[in-house]
Amino acid sequence: MRRGNAILAIIVGVLALIIFAFAIVYYVFTEPMRMAKSALEMLFGSGGTAQAANMAALKPVDCGNGTSVPPIFLPAIKQAAARYLGGDEAIIIAIIDHESSFDSKAMSKSGAVGIGQFVAQTAQRIKDKTVNKGDVFKGLDIITVPRADKSKERTVTPAERATFLKDHADSGRLQPVPSIMAVAYEIGRGLEAQKGNLRDAYAINYHTLGKNGEHKTVAYATADKIVKTYEDLKKNGGCKALKDTPGKLGEDLRKLTTGAP
Repeated sequence: MRRGNAILAIIVGVLALIIFAFAIVYYVFTEPMRMAKSALEMLFGSGGTAQAANMAALKPVDCGNGTSVPPIFLPAIKQAAARYLGGDEAIIIAIIDHESSFDSKAMSKSGAVGIGQFVAQTAQRIKDKTVNKGDVFKGLDIITVPRADKSKERTVTPAERATFLKDHADSGRLQPVPSIMAVAYEIGRGLEAQKGNLRDAYAINYHTLGKNGEHKTVAYATADKIVKTYEDLKKNGGCKALKDTPGKLGEDLRKLTTGAP
């Protein structure tokens, strides 16, 4: 009987060790995923923490001269400015404020999508150009808004918009952090081409004005508004809320949402 009890004890002990080992492996592999999911939900809204994310979005911080920014975007703005604009966060805020008012689901009649209001062709070019940097739209699909009637290229219907947001919610242009990075990259490229002239950098490079006179007028009219917002922000010392925002968090979010190194 004693021998039988010893064998039974050994078997129970081995089973306990197996269960314990399995529990450790499960925790090691699932906990980071759970934490990442929770972070994304808190930032961008979904699942059980959507209410918390919505509450954060309802309390934007005042960056001066009436320009408000949802605090969930501040870390990414700080990191994007550091990477592509020498730390000039006001440029990103001014552009996004006029492009989309920080609405990550914004869509124009021409099919420009997201915070930065990029058309698919521009977003794909940015993705291709930054592939070695690995931080803009990496691993994310750039999808053109499917059109029921291709003869009406410049008029996306409400139904088409709703279908795109539903069927392609994970596509690149709808993701806030990669899009903020793309805004910084694109305007940075324009500033380099236009020798630091923000007005021309936006109208010519970011907005990509064509030969059409009316389109050119619209591009420069928006550029003038962006320049004014930018100058007002700089005059007030920039967005004060950014001073206490950890740039490291923006870098972590960049990696979390793009899988970049």
